[in-house]
Amino acid sequence: MRNCLQIALMPLLLFGGALIYTNAGALNHAGEELVNTFVVVTTILMWGGIALLLGAPVVVGVIMWRRHMDRINRQRDGSFPLREYKLGGGAKLLVDPNAMVSAAAVIHPEYGYVETEPRAGYEHQLAIRQGDRITRHLQAMNPGDDILERIGGMMPGQRSRMDAATGKLLAGFYNRPPRATNPEPPRQIIEASAPAPVERLTLSDALRRSSSKAFLMGQAADGKQAIFDLDAHHNLGIIGSPGTGKSHGSGYQLVLAAIAHGYHVIILDPKGGVDFGMFARSAEWQETDPWLIADQLGALTAEHERRIQLLRQHNASNMWELNGHAPPRVMTVIEEYGALQEDLQASNPAKAKQVDHQINQLMRTGRATGLHFALLDQDTEFWSNAVRGAAKCRLVYKVDESEAARIREYTAPDLPDRGAFLLRKNEYRSWHVQPKVRQLLAQLPALDAPRLLAPISSERSDYTAADAPHNGWEELDESNADGSAGKWQTLIENWFGENPQALNGPARGITDIARRMAAAEGNVKPYDNYKGVASQLFHAYRDNRSE
Repeated sequence: MRNCLQIALMPLLLFGGALIYTNAGALNHAGEELVNTFVVVTTILMWGGIALLLGAPVVVGVIMWRRHMDRINRQRDGSFPLREYKLGGGAKLLVDPNAMVSAAAVIHPEYGYVETEPRAGYEHQLAIRQGDRITRHLQAMNPGDDILERIGGMMPGQRSRMDAATGKLLAGFYNRPPRATNPEPPRQIIEASAPAPVERLTLSDALRRSSSKAFLMGQAADGKQAIFDLDAHHNLGIIGSPGTGKSHGSGYQLVLAAIAHGYHVIILDPKGGVDFGMFARSAEWQETDPWLIADQLGALTAEHERRIQLLRQHNASNMWELNGHAPPRVMTVIEEYGALQEDLQASNPAKAKQVDHQINQLMRTGRATGLHFALLDQDTEFWSNAVRGAAKCRLVYKVDESEAARIREYTAPDLPDRGAFLLRKNEYRSWHVQPKVRQLLAQLPALDAPRLLAPISSERSDYTAADAPHNGWEELDESNADGSAGKWQTLIENWFGENPQALNGPARGITDIARRMAAAEGNVKPYDNYKGVASQLFHAYRDNRSE
């Protein structure tokens, strides 16, 4: 029986043995894969740990450095620490934030530190800063956040605090009034009297009261005078929309005053004599355009360098130390400089940069050599920041909101349409010089000094005040495109005859006049080119009829 059972179980045993032998190979393969996986994971963890050990100090160091910089730059005990900035050329700039009046400043690597002007004005900003003073004192008397409570307090664990008596002391409650050495006299009742009337200056008064170093350019309602101080301001900008009076008012007055006080006046006129051609007898008037202005500024640069050599020869620092050997001051008037720059930037950007560099250098360095500039323009969009800053005295007539924001005279759009300007946010009235300009020019001598600019073929040297008529319409006709008197007289008279309502009210119809001018010349040029002439003639005719 046992043998039969053994024989019966033998196949099962053989099958089981074979199965075990077969599975042993599979188990060995699975074990190898498990070992390999363990080795890979261990290697990754090991290198990851090494990287973590090496990178952790760097991360911790960066965090600690950032926290350290935050701590040393923040306010402590009522004041901020000094700030140090690196400028160009290796220079260092130290700034005390506690002494700032404005809320922000600009640090430029070349120009240094400049505070931004507060929108509300320095008076309001100063009042805010004075109100912060007591808060700073309170912070200074309390421990700052660098001092631990157990050190700052009177007892360990006790926070220091400000009591009521200390607060009153800081507020000046205990300040005693100064002891009177003499008995106070009895108070007298003084009856209020009417203020003295303001003396209203005329154009003749303004010209007579101007000096060689200070031109009187306008008068405020309270009698305050707008002065162009040539030593302090050096350069002048006159900005305003067409018809506001920048040329026929302040521009004419500037040229008359400069000629009367012995300046060598140079006028660069892109309008071909529309406004300033009449000054050619007493000033060096010359036509200009985007292609001529670089050479004209080059001639002024050569004159500047000649005067520098003269200063070196006499060991002087400026022209005024030369006494009798000093050449006259030069006043260069450029009309529509922004339009010239706009054309240059569109057609020849390299030339535009050259012109901007030339005029910027002359405006910045011409103080010692007596070279002054006056830029007359409708806006300063195409002026560089350096040129805009060099025109330290800016008479701003009525302009639009964008230009007002650009030059920070925010109330300029609210000015009257004509005859008023802003100077450092104060409003002044200018004088309308146009009706009397020829009469005043007749009193001035002719230019007898050598000319500084090379002559050009388009220069109208025959356009002089002496040749111009002095009566009726011709006396005010300063807008002849080619210099011939009364070129547009009939056209203007006919237009106003058809549109008598234009003699009063808003200035409407200038575009229509410009279109007629273009048509009269065969539409060779677009009518936009005639708008400047049309505007000047329009206002001149209305002014003449109103007198």
